Amino acid sequence: LFSKYNDLVAYKADVPASITTTAYDLVGSSSTQNSMANYYISNQSVIQRVNNLTAVVLGLAGKIVNVNFIIELSFNDLSKATFLITGIDKNGNITLKLKSAVDVDNNNIPLTIADFSNFGSMDFSSQNGLQNYLDAAARYGISISVNGGGTGGGGGSLSCTGNSSGGLTCTYKHK
Repeated sequence: LFSKYNDLVAYKADVPASITTTAYDLVGSSSTQNSMANYYISNQSVIQRVNNLTAVVLGLAGKIVNVNFIIELSFNDLSKATFLITGIDKNGNITLKLKSAVDVDNNNIPLTIADFSNFGSMDFSSQNGLQNYLDAAARYGISISVNGGGTGGGGGSLSCTGNSSGGLTCTYKHK
């Protein structure tokens, strides 16, 4: 029945600015991830709750037919994050795990330390996108040396490679 799907969207929602304004803030911050998940769980309707619990049960069957049930969350900066519904906790609430995130410029947001060194290049339409990336890397303790004209101004393209100190050396080219 679900063999042509790997992921089925159980629900889509917006994240309020009081939690966070960008999916980049989830990177390296379990407290932000947990705050966002708690907000979603606390504010779901009865129908959403029933649907999510049904998704958990069907997700068990998904282990057999390889289907994941996901929740897509949108942020003020138009970035998006996808969470897997992974189970039910001792209080009967669904548990969520961050699966992926994409920024407003359609760049995959690196979620792990390894992701930062393997992403290749990214394009940013604004300085905010680049700064969000740099802040996310810093939460993992990844030092980034940016050369190629600095980061001021508008958008551009960022290419990074690993360096001998374990950080990244990146070249930022303005558009």
